[in-house]
Amino acid sequence: MPEPTRPADKAALLAMIQECYDQFETLIAAIPAERMNITGVNDSWSVKDHLAHLAAWHTYQAARMQASLDGAATPPEPVPGQHTEDEDEINAYFYQQHKDEPLADVLAEFRASY
Repeated sequence: MPEPTRPADKAALLAMIQECYDQFETLIAAIPAERMNITGVNDSWSVKDHLAHLAAWHTYQAARMQASLDGAATPPEPVPGQHTEDEDEINAYFYQQHKDEPLADVLAEFRASY
């Protein structure tokens, strides 16, 4: 496997992130909408569930960064009212929060979270 490319500066990093996001959007666009809800992609998750999961993590990480910028002593909890750093628990929570959302809403949330 080739060595990952290290961006030279912030502009190069942002360009690399945009290029990867564009490639991911191209991949998503190739999946027919009626197939995005089919479970079994990863256990019982569908493509839609994975997109909701990514959006939830994007949103959570943005909240953590904002809390840091605001000088918060502790970051927000990913699972409200429960202190956990267990990624499986967090992922299960995010899944439960978004599993019944319509595909259009999940796609909009994913794109907004980017």
